Amino acid sequence: IIPALEKCPAISIAGIYFRTPSKYKLDKYPVYSNYIDALQDNDVDCIYISSPNSNHFKHSHEALSYGKHVVCEKPLATDYNDFQALVEYALKMRKFIFESFMFEHHSQYNELKKILQEPKNGNIKSLTARFGYPHKPSSNIRYDRSLGGGAYFDTACYLSKVTSLLLGSDYDKISASITKAPGYEVDTEGSCLIQFKSGATAIWDWGMGRSYRNEIDIWTENCKISADRFFSKRCELETTIDLKHSHGDVTMFNITAMDHFQEMFVGFLNIINNPTNYKTYLQSLKSHQKLYFAVYSTLEEK
Repeated sequence: IIPALEKCPAISIAGIYFRTPSKYKLDKYPVYSNYIDALQDNDVDCIYISSPNSNHFKHSHEALSYGKHVVCEKPLATDYNDFQALVEYALKMRKFIFESFMFEHHSQYNELKKILQEPKNGNIKSLTARFGYPHKPSSNIRYDRSLGGGAYFDTACYLSKVTSLLLGSDYDKISASITKAPGYEVDTEGSCLIQFKSGATAIWDWGMGRSYRNEIDIWTENCKISADRFFSKRCELETTIDLKHSHGDVTMFNITAMDHFQEMFVGFLNIINNPTNYKTYLQSLKSHQKLYFAVYSTLEEK
């Protein structure tokens, strides 16, 4: 995050707070001894929150109460009522709150939208999204239930976001399940099938303790579209989108490398400087949260 912020000339880092500052050697910026000190800093306009999931609501609400804009790591909240409370409070305080999804600011996603807007490619019939990775050390916060750990909060949020962006949140039926691998107190994997009122379907598959996958496949009326490394990628990584039409023609779209975190912050800054754009962003945010927590409420443990 810090390198991405440093690339944005209109953004300056006023200071940083770490829960365990002794773990980091960072002499370039002031380090706050307490996060409240950051909230009370009059030179700070916006707070970036990357605390454990269970603290996102608390820290976001506190930052808003001090008159700061908020950019919070995903998921923005672990409870739908908390999400609604944050949005309402941000509006009351006349401040903006953002959820940190970087992939929608990458040119790979923008190119995908252009492809889907081509009438010749037809409407989406099904969308399959996968995100998973090998297990991390057991001490990682993703395995701590009290901190909001678990695969659903860590990875399925990406799948929900892209689905809401491309298919909306007007669902008809949801069938979803999660699994806890032996020895873990949190969910480690899951899958989901969503049927939309439009007739389209979405299939999600996510988890920890499996080989790395980070991809999306879209089946339209007239073609198949695939994009690898879709949700997360290094800033120097070049990617592609593969399109195969029903008649057999194959087109590969080469996507140049870019820092999607940098573009995300630039996008948020543009909204702060042009508040009329926040209404559109807020609609997208609400659509995602509606779908995300609708699936969450139906999860059955296997």
